[in-house]
Amino acid sequence: MGREVLKKYLTGRWIDGVRIVEILRESEKCIWIKTSWGEPTRKLKRSGPDRYHDTWEAARATLIERCKWRFQSAQDNLNQARSSLDDAIALPETEPEETP
Repeated sequence: MGREVLKKYLTGRWIDGVRIVEILRESEKCIWIKTSWGEPTRKLKRSGPDRYHDTWEAARATLIERCKWRFQSAQDNLNQARSSLDDAIALPETEPEETP
């Protein structure tokens, strides 16, 4: 019988969706994976925006929360831009005269 394939579920800033990653070994804070050229490399389980999750459900939940945060941030930016546009439109079309 073949050895069991160890895997984690990767989410990150530059990753669309959830990526399944086969791992070579694991410690409390790190995993070892094969690079695209076949060499093993160590990765932190939690490094910046990248997260290696134990389950699909945990990875999916993290991705949903990150997308909700990005959506809310985009809405806030849009509201601020709309307010700035409204302020610019409200300015008089000609330069106001100075009052003494």
